[in-house]
Amino acid sequence: MTKQLVKDKIDQLPDTKIDTVADYIDYILYKENSVFPIWEIIKLQEESGVFDFLKDEPDLYPDDKLLEKYQ
Repeated sequence: MTKQLVKDKIDQLPDTKIDTVADYIDYILYKENSVFPIWEIIKLQEESGVFDFLKDEPDLYPDDKLLEKYQ
């Protein structure tokens, strides 16, 4: 669908629906411009040391207790 077709369809709408269309366009633009920074959050977690307590966690299943070891 081209921009002109969308504009033509908007022109066919009653004036009472124009605000709804404008709100939806604002929503789409907001979603397009706001990228969820997942990699930034992961980096912050790694740097903050929030999971450092797991490094001192003893192995629940040490190698000498395994019946079969997969490689």
